Amino acid sequence: MPLEKQLEIACAQLADIPELRQGFNAFGESQGGILMRAIVQKCSPGPINNFVTLSSPHQGIYGIPKCTERVPKFLCSMIVSLFSLDVYSRFVQGLLTAAEYWHDPLKEDEYRRASAFLAELNNERNFNIDFKRNLSKVNKFIMIRNTEDEFIVPNYSAHFGFFAEGSVSELENFTSTRVYREDLLGLRTMSMNNQLVFENIPGGHCHLNWTWFEEFTIKYFK
Repeated sequence: MPLEKQLEIACAQLADIPELRQGFNAFGESQGGILMRAIVQKCSPGPINNFVTLSSPHQGIYGIPKCTERVPKFLCSMIVSLFSLDVYSRFVQGLLTAAEYWHDPLKEDEYRRASAFLAELNNERNFNIDFKRNLSKVNKFIMIRNTEDEFIVPNYSAHFGFFAEGSVSELENFTSTRVYREDLLGLRTMSMNNQLVFENIPGGHCHLNWTWFEEFTIKYFK
């Protein structure tokens, strides 16, 4: 199901929960994290205190999960290149949910023009000031990255980092990205106001140490 349709359903369901109108904490993991961020930016039913994401591809993905475990590295590069040939067509964008947040650093203009979900969500197309205002209203935006995550490629996307424009090997941290530099979502301002928290935890995709998570929950969700 396309992410915009999932968002439409989620927004309608949340609007019918009166308890949320007084405020709540929000959590999303993996793809659910960017869907939850879309709710924060577009249709939150009430004020949000702390917003937490785990292993979420905020800057998208550019790679096949655990590809090198299945085939040689050079074949993985070929597969990624072939997938990128048509990934921004309307057909593929409508067919594969992951295509909606596929971010090709070698085709930035095409990504911003044709990405069905992520480019708009990140305010890289059709800039929407409400997206920026609504995200900036959260008390804390906590982004958790699994340091051995091979499902989100690159896993620094969980911290709003990504490959440098024009490169599939050079990584840039989130302060070097266009989204931060141009403050498209208010992240630069939120950083200056100490609203952003970046956590790194060992393990693969969405792995949690429950002792750590219990302490984390008490800290941010009490």
